[in-house]
Amino acid sequence: MRTRSRSKKEDVTRAPELAAAAACYAAALLCCAGSWRALLPTRLRLVDALSRYGVGSLANTVLPARLGDGVRVSLFARVVPGGMLAVVGAVAAVGALRWLTLAPLGLAATEHTHLPRGSMALALVPVVVAAVLARRGHLVLHRSACSAAAVWIAGVVVARVLAAMSIALAFGVGHPLASAMLVVPALELAGVVSIAPANLGIAGGAAALAFHAHGASTSTAVAAGFALHAIETGTALAVGAASAVSLVRCNPALTFRSAWRSLGRPATASALSPGRG
Repeated sequence: MRTRSRSKKEDVTRAPELAAAAACYAAALLCCAGSWRALLPTRLRLVDALSRYGVGSLANTVLPARLGDGVRVSLFARVVPGGMLAVVGAVAAVGALRWLTLAPLGLAATEHTHLPRGSMALALVPVVVAAVLARRGHLVLHRSACSAAAVWIAGVVVARVLAAMSIALAFGVGHPLASAMLVVPALELAGVVSIAPANLGIAGGAAALAFHAHGASTSTAVAAGFALHAIETGTALAVGAASAVSLVRCNPALTFRSAWRSLGRPATASALSPGRG
């Protein structure tokens, strides 16, 4: 009885940090949509971009192998001149910018850990892939568009670091900021090899390893890692459901089935689209 009471008290104590993490993940999804919108060769309202991006996030939570990225690309391709190829080029450019931001973050976070610093060089591989896709998409990058995308991407990274730091604080992980700076690139790398829906198991395990690398006990690191994944997935479901309702309401002719039918065409996007969510 005493153990159960203590567990309930801990849950209540962690509630503010967990709620803050959910809010940060919602902000990260908004910034992700903004970064796509910034580099697309058309003008979209931010709400419309978020609706299309959010439906892809919803699909990623229930479909394996990040097939939701294909749904997301097909939804944007409906309103972008140049169709799928133009969207994939823009997405690849966004991905390159994100990885260039995350690689130094991961290197800084591994300074006081036992992880080999060379392991973060893996983060440069998606940059090369993204650059090839951007070139194939014949993407013309303007300075103002790149600046806007960079601001949105900075918002994504900051929001996710704050979310991971909130989880670290909730579970008493030492060095919460340094831990969060390692968790974020670790999750991005884990997202590249996503197989199960919502990257179940892999994402939580990657976060747990990152927390453990900064001194958290195995049990604490596992609990924090899987709590982080649960909150991120729950936020994606909530934002995605609201996005689906908003998108169908504003576009009555658009249905999830029509997006699904075109899923096979952007196969490279679902396999190589960088980032999470």
